[in-house]
Amino acid sequence: MNDNGRNFNARISLILIVVLALALASLAWSQHYPADVAAAPQPAQQVPAAPRQPAGPEANLELANRTFVELAEQLKPTVVFINVVKTVSAPTIDAPFAPDDPFWDFFRDLVPPDRDWRSRGLGSGFIIDPAGFIVTNFHVVDSAQTITVKLLDGRELEGRVVGADRKTDLALIKVESETPLAAIPLGDSDALKVGEWVIAIGAPLGLDYTVTAGIVSAKGRVIGAGPYDDFIQTDASINPGNSGGPLINIRGEAVGVNTLILQGGQNLGFAIPINMARDIAGQIRDKGHVVRGWLGIEFAPLERQRLVELKAPAGAVQVSSVMPGGPAERGGLQAGDVLVEFNGRGLSEVNSLPRLVAATPVGAEVKLAVLRDGARRDLDVTIAEMPPDGQQTAERVQLPWGLTVSDLTPDAVRRFGPRQGSGALVVEVQSGSAAAKTGVQPGDLIYEVERIRVMDVASLKAIIDRAKRGDNLLFVLDRRGETLRATLRK
Repeated sequence: MNDNGRNFNARISLILIVVLALALASLAWSQHYPADVAAAPQPAQQVPAAPRQPAGPEANLELANRTFVELAEQLKPTVVFINVVKTVSAPTIDAPFAPDDPFWDFFRDLVPPDRDWRSRGLGSGFIIDPAGFIVTNFHVVDSAQTITVKLLDGRELEGRVVGADRKTDLALIKVESETPLAAIPLGDSDALKVGEWVIAIGAPLGLDYTVTAGIVSAKGRVIGAGPYDDFIQTDASINPGNSGGPLINIRGEAVGVNTLILQGGQNLGFAIPINMARDIAGQIRDKGHVVRGWLGIEFAPLERQRLVELKAPAGAVQVSSVMPGGPAERGGLQAGDVLVEFNGRGLSEVNSLPRLVAATPVGAEVKLAVLRDGARRDLDVTIAEMPPDGQQTAERVQLPWGLTVSDLTPDAVRRFGPRQGSGALVVEVQSGSAAAKTGVQPGDLIYEVERIRVMDVASLKAIIDRAKRGDNLLFVLDRRGETLRATLRK
């Protein structure tokens, strides 16, 4: 083949190579960018895009957020804020000399005149009946001279206390309104589950209509606040001023009454179960007071070693005294008996007995199982109605450190004038005892131990019993309006 033929064949091969390369490039381009090489574009159909549906925890968070907004808007009108005015006496200061002493003139100006002071307080509450019945805490309205209830719409109504129950720290107040008020639905606190979402609405530190959220951290908490402790624990933020406000479940129902926090503890708030509050409020509205079953004994928890020796349940108690003429005495119960069962139910914790007795209908016959002299005995006891506060004899209970205390009675309030409305009254201090050396005196009122509020002798004993041997316990006392502190070693 001559040179011309070879050149022609080379040109043909080059053309074929170029065409093949262009085809391959076009194919590759269409695979990467199909829209760019598609046929002439057709008019697009207007199909609305489906909303993005979050899944898993994100979906739960979005649902919870939407629900919290709806609950806050829906339930704010059912929450009220309670302003109270109280009159408290100025502390009495003992002068070093009597007025007839020649040195009196030098100290006259140092001794302030006797006078009363007006004190203001703030709490929360929630409407349970459109007729104007409101649930709050007893300590919010205790000793209040005037009560002003503020509503969401800005109205301020005068409130009056229908009745109160010191032992559970609950009170029912009433306001008069020309129109029905928004009332919150009441749920079932027994059905509440640990881990459920809850919100709290109240006026913490005076910041009204504050909404906080959290979960139910625990149920059935016994913290020494009173003889009927059965608190709901939550990590929803609760602060001073939240007292009396509602704890609300995700269905918009009140499941608790926010009551207290533990000083020094974060995310430790406590609420009274709504089932208890509903029963107490109903009795106050219908009867004017709370009716509870009464056994008529004083008791003390058993130490763990003693429980093991007796093979008794964790809540078994030893009867320390039997009130003369009371149901227990008539049924044959004796001091020294170890009570292990109440009407067929084993006592699972220290506070089981007070709650079981209080919830028993008056006149019901119950069977008590006790251990006496190493043998089990079954006793039949007819439950009586607990006498109103102040009408039952205040039993004296001896504590370590040379202290004898009793529950606070109206007579003691008149005699000693404590600023606090609850606590355990010191009625005797042994000479030379540990309590005497710290300055504790008869007439002092113990109202706080280790930052836990003392409601009565039973709650004081519960706090002391939970402490470990060797612990230093800080007692806060009221002496005619003056706050004192004493540290005693267990």
